[in-house]
Amino acid sequence: ATQTYLEQQRLGDKIGFIPVGADYDYFNRLTKAEARKMLGIGQHEIIVMAVGQVAKLKGADLLYEAVKALQCEFNIRLVFVGPNVPEEQDLYRKLLSINSILPGYVTWPEMPKYFSACDFFVHPIFFDTVGFDVSLLEALASNRPVVSSRIDILDCRTEDIGVFLKSRNELKVKMEYMIKNFPQYTSVRACSIGKYDANTAIVDSICRIYTEHCGMVNVI
Repeated sequence: ATQTYLEQQRLGDKIGFIPVGADYDYFNRLTKAEARKMLGIGQHEIIVMAVGQVAKLKGADLLYEAVKALQCEFNIRLVFVGPNVPEEQDLYRKLLSINSILPGYVTWPEMPKYFSACDFFVHPIFFDTVGFDVSLLEALASNRPVVSSRIDILDCRTEDIGVFLKSRNELKVKMEYMIKNFPQYTSVRACSIGKYDANTAIVDSICRIYTEHCGMVNVI
């Protein structure tokens, strides 16, 4: 929404939008088996991961309904990393009732374990007040495909990194597709690193914009 507003202000080419990016080296250090052993997660479970407050704002209610329905057919389990919201304790209890893993707030150094342990990442955000989540890029850095309502704004071919959620009603269907097909998404990291690696791609983008609009710049 902010990007759209600024682009409408007739500032010409004086605005360049650069995503935050993710540390691709940091989020690619553990195998799935290693991470699951560290977290006490079964090696044969299908693990879907979400990040954020355990609240409707982050799609926790949608995930509850979808995972509950899918558990009738698949050995699927939700890992929802983030603090619970006191006003939405009923939703928290519902997630517990379907055997979800709810570790609460997790420090950034511990996050690679959770991304490495999951099979795919789900990002069902449908509120305009919620900004772009860096966790989506961290999933890509971990070579995990994503089911997301925001994947369409990424500068990557959607079919290379996951599937796009157009509406709330699609979540169960798109998750079922990913349950059946996540093993084929082996190049998520490779397809996105050239655009979103905070250590290289984002720095290059900053330098390019500065050079184009302000003259040459020396980087030390």
